[in-house]
Amino acid sequence: MDQMDENQLLKLNKNQLVSQILDYRNKFSVYFHGMKSDIASMKENIAGLTKRNTELESSILVNKNVNDKLIEKIVLLERRCTETQQYSRRECVEVSGLAPGADIVALEKKVIEVFESINCTIDPVNIESCHYLKSKNQPNKVIVKLSRRKDVTKVLRNKKFFER
Repeated sequence: MDQMDENQLLKLNKNQLVSQILDYRNKFSVYFHGMKSDIASMKENIAGLTKRNTELESSILVNKNVNDKLIEKIVLLERRCTETQQYSRRECVEVSGLAPGADIVALEKKVIEVFESINCTIDPVNIESCHYLKSKNQPNKVIVKLSRRKDVTKVLRNKKFFER
C-alpha cells in the first residue's frame, strides 16, 4: 500500500490504518534522518572550506607582501644599475677639486677651464652632461660626460702629460 486515496483509507480497519501510519512514519523517518546526515555533512564541508579559504587568504596576503618587497628591491637595483652604468661609460671623465657652484653653466665653464689648463680644448657643445657627484668624503667631485670618445682620450692623455 504505497499511496491511497481517501476512499481506500476510510475502508481500512483500525489495525490496517495503524500499520499504514507506521509505514509512513518509517519512510519519513528514514528520509529525514538521511536529510539530517546530509545537512551535517554539508555543514562540515562548509566549515572545512571556510578554514581553507582563511588559510589561502593569509597565504595570499603573505605572498603579496613578499612580492611588494621584491618589486621595491628590483626597482632599487635597476636604479642603481642605471646609475652605475652612467658612470662606468667610456665617455665619462671625473674632475675633482672644483669649488661648489650653483648652476650647470658655471660648472661647465669651470670644467672647460680645467681642460684648458692641461692644454685640451673641448667645445662646450661636446659636453653632454656635467654635475657634482654626491660623496661625503670628496664633496667636490664632478662627472663630465663627453659626446666623443676622442675628446675623453685627449683629456686623459694631456692629464697624464701634466702629472709628470
